[in-house]
Amino acid sequence: MISSGDRKIAKNTVYLYVRTVLTLFVSLYTSRVVLEKLGASDFGVFNLVAGFLTIFAFLHGSAMSATQRYLTFELGAGNMLRLRQTFASALAIHLAISAVVVVLGETVGLWFVNTQLEIDPSRMYAANWVYQLAIVSMVFTIVQIPYSSVLMSRERLDVYAVIMLGQSLLRLGAALAIALFAEFDTLIWYAVLYTMVSVIVGASFMGYAMSRFEECRMMPRFYKGITRDLASFSGYDTYGNFCSVARLQGMAFIINRFGGTVLNASAALATNVSSAFQSFSSTILLAFKPRMTKEYAVGNYEGTASAVYNCTRFALLLAGVMAVPLFFSMDFVLRLWLGAAPPQYTADFCRICVITSCADAVNFGVYSGIHATGRVRTLSLLNGSLGLVELVAIYLLLRWLQWAPLVYLVHLTFVLVCITTAAFILRHQMPAFSPLRLAVRNLLPMAAIIAAAAACCLPLACLLPDGFGRLLLMCAVSTAVCGAATYLFILDREMKAQLRLWLRNRFNAKSRN
Repeated sequence: MISSGDRKIAKNTVYLYVRTVLTLFVSLYTSRVVLEKLGASDFGVFNLVAGFLTIFAFLHGSAMSATQRYLTFELGAGNMLRLRQTFASALAIHLAISAVVVVLGETVGLWFVNTQLEIDPSRMYAANWVYQLAIVSMVFTIVQIPYSSVLMSRERLDVYAVIMLGQSLLRLGAALAIALFAEFDTLIWYAVLYTMVSVIVGASFMGYAMSRFEECRMMPRFYKGITRDLASFSGYDTYGNFCSVARLQGMAFIINRFGGTVLNASAALATNVSSAFQSFSSTILLAFKPRMTKEYAVGNYEGTASAVYNCTRFALLLAGVMAVPLFFSMDFVLRLWLGAAPPQYTADFCRICVITSCADAVNFGVYSGIHATGRVRTLSLLNGSLGLVELVAIYLLLRWLQWAPLVYLVHLTFVLVCITTAAFILRHQMPAFSPLRLAVRNLLPMAAIIAAAAACCLPLACLLPDGFGRLLLMCAVSTAVCGAATYLFILDREMKAQLRLWLRNRFNAKSRN
C-alpha cells in the first residue's frame, strides 16, 4: 500500500504542478508585455540593475536553507518548543540580514551600478530608481522567508502554490498597467509596481502563517544554541551561495561587457525560459524535500536515500518531457511568445538552458539530500569554488572565441561536474546512498527514455513546417513515449497496481456522477 507520506507527496506535487503550468504561461506572457513596453534596451537595464542586487542574495539564501532544514527537522522530531525557538531565531537572523543588505546595497552596490555597468547615461536616472526599489523589494522578500519556510516544512504546499500563482498574476497586472503610464517613464513605473507585488506577496505569507501556526507568532529573538546551529549551517552554506550568485551576476556582467544591454536582454529572456522550465521539475523537489529531512530526523537513512532517488528520477522525467518539444521548436516558441523576432542569440541561449535545466533537476535533488543531513561544508566549499572557476573559464573563452552561446555551454559542463561531486559527497555523509545506484538504476534509464522521445520527435522536426501544430504533435509524442516507457520499464509491480487502482477509482467516481 502507498503510505500517507507518499500520498501527501503526490498530492502536493499535483498542487505545485497545476500552479507551475499556470505560472509558466502567465510569466512568459508577462515577459512579452514588458519587453514590448520597455524595449530591448530598457528591458536589459531592468534585469541588469535589479538582478545585480541579487548578488547580496547569498546572505539570505544561506539563512533560508538553514531555516527550512531546521524547522523541518524539529517538526520531524516532534519537538515543538525547539520549533518555536527555531522560528524566533530564524526571524531575528533574517531581520539582521535585511539590514546588512540595505547597508551593502546603498554603499558598494550603489557605487558599482553607477560606475561599472555599461548603461546609456540618459537612462542612469531611471536605473537608479530601479535599483532603489529593488532594495525595498529584496527586504520584503528576505523578511517573509521564515514564514514561507514554515509552510514548506509543514507541507502546506497548496497554500504556497496559491500565493506564488498570485504573485505571477500580480506581475502580469504590473506589466499591463505600465501601458496606462505611457506619458511617464515606463521603466520607473514598472519598477514601482514590481516592488508593490513583492510587498503584497510578503504580507500574504506572513499573514497566513501567523494566523495558522503558533510558532509564527513568536517575536524575533536570538536563542543562543539554536542561533549557533543556524549560523553554523548558514556559514558553510554562505560560501557556496555567494559563489553561485557571483557566477550568475558575473555572467550578466561579462555579457554586458561583450554585448551591451541588448545582449543582456537576450540573456534575461533565456533566464525567464530557464526559470519557467525549471519550475516543472522543482514541483517534485518541493514535494520531496521536507520528506527527506523528516526521514533523516528519525534516523531512517534508507528512506532518505529512497526519497533522493525518486526525487531526481521523476524531476528529470518531468523536465525531459517538456525539453524535447521545446528544444526542437524554440524559434517558433520565441516568436509566439514575444510576437516578434527575439534579440540575437536568444534561441541559442534558450536551447542550451533547456538542456542545463534537466541537469539542474538532478543536481537540486542530490543537494537536498545533503541539506537533509545538515552537513553542507564540503558541498559548499567544493562546488562553490567550481562556480568561481566556471566564471573565469567563461571570461577567458568568450574573450578568445567571441561567441556568446559559449557562456551557457560552459555552464552546462560545470553543472554535470557538480552533480558528480555532490553525489559522492552524499555517499560519504550517508552510506545508505549510492552514486552508482543513482546513475545506473535511476538517471540512465530516464535519460534513455528522454533520448527515445527525442528520436521520435526528430523526424517531425525535419519533415513538418515549423508552427503550432508541429509543437502540439511533438508535445503529444514526447508525453506518450515518456509515459509509456516509464510505466513499462520504471514503475515496479506494486506502483503499477496502485496506479491502475487509482485510475479505476477515478473512472468509477466520474461514472457514478
